[in-house]
Amino acid sequence: MWGVETGSEDTRKSIISVPDPDSGLPRTARTSTISAVRKLLPLLALIPLLLAGCSSKTISAFTNTTVATVARPTPVSTAVPPPLVLSMGYDQFAGNCPDAAVEDTTLIAYANSQNYNFDMSLTISPTGGCGADLKSAAYANFIRQVGQATLILNALDTAWVYGYVATRDTFLTNLFAQLQAHYPSLANVTITVLYGGATRATLTYTGHGQPTVQDLYS
Repeated sequence: MWGVETGSEDTRKSIISVPDPDSGLPRTARTSTISAVRKLLPLLALIPLLLAGCSSKTISAFTNTTVATVARPTPVSTAVPPPLVLSMGYDQFAGNCPDAAVEDTTLIAYANSQNYNFDMSLTISPTGGCGADLKSAAYANFIRQVGQATLILNALDTAWVYGYVATRDTFLTNLFAQLQAHYPSLANVTITVLYGGATRATLTYTGHGQPTVQDLYS
């Protein structure tokens, strides 16, 4: 029973609220609640942003689990250093002066022509005038003065090591002849062949007669 309708039509609408049959609340009260909730929605969307600004860690709103950042190690370069070349322009491991380094390269090329693969190092003395111009008197005098040479051969494969003894010894004798042709005054020469860090053969020359070859694995 809704009571007696009195007064004008506008008065009745402001006084009487028709109840919503679904909610059990007056329609005016339900409309006000929905409007208030809609006004709060933008504020609710800002809550995750406010929480993110309060901490430097990553926080999950669903699992409440903190995720730690793991630093990865920086890779270290393992580049192989280049051969040491002095300021005057030669490899000090090939020879102890420019001309010795050039002759060392020449002897390696000769070995390659005989199908042998060696790394070599040549030391000579004296070295005064070693870096002089090839056409100068100083260089010509230097060539005549060189009387001692030490040549070390490091076999890079087994071509020489497992070759015939006579062939190996002939190669060393010919290698000495190549060296003597460049330094004609040599009176003290030692040539050593290494393989795997062990001495395999030697050639010695004392300035008289023929060089002596000692093959340790003949």
